[in-house]
Amino acid sequence: MKLLSRILGRRLFKRFALWWYRITGQPATFTASGVYASMVALRIAEYDGPRASIVSGDSVAAAGELWFELIDGTRCTAIPGDRTDAFLTRIQHTVLIYKPQTVVLHLGGNDILADVDLDTIVGNLASIHKALRDGGVKRIGWIEILPLGEQFAEANKTAAELNAIVKKQLAYDVLEIRPKLQDARGFILPQYYGDGIHCNALAYNDVFYPFTAKYIRGEK
Repeated sequence: MKLLSRILGRRLFKRFALWWYRITGQPATFTASGVYASMVALRIAEYDGPRASIVSGDSVAAAGELWFELIDGTRCTAIPGDRTDAFLTRIQHTVLIYKPQTVVLHLGGNDILADVDLDTIVGNLASIHKALRDGGVKRIGWIEILPLGEQFAEANKTAAELNAIVKKQLAYDVLEIRPKLQDARGFILPQYYGDGIHCNALAYNDVFYPFTAKYIRGEK
């Protein structure tokens, strides 16, 4: 992977890693793979000074990088396949190193797909919030876990439960994207469907980017 990263360059390697994850990676095992380790190293290597805001988390956040980095002063450090426990291990080197005032996360979906229990996920999210606060972050947003496809009905139900718990129990500013993305049954709308776990580009254009930009700009 290190050789491939040198050949492709940083930006192209990120695109490759996201593609590789989508066609071969399973969220339950991806964080243990060489691709994940390479992505962490890549994110660390691309540090180029402080940023006002950071968007980070999993592949849903990573796939929106081109949109999120249109927001002035924003860097995306998301990594496909990331889970809450793994994120905690890299939070200093890929998030807090930028000394951001605002951080927005999409995180927790891979935990659900890996059958991590909700108490553990919530506990990790609470620890992440505390680490960000202790690191000087003033505003911490958490994007709701996006609605999934019907083939992931059980995970989609659990994601909705996690969204409700985070809103009620944790101190995140929750960006409520699900109403814009889901149908009457709670699954992702056909126009935003990607592969059942991820959404398509239109979802970033219509929902993820506007919600995130508004929050980062202090309009929420």
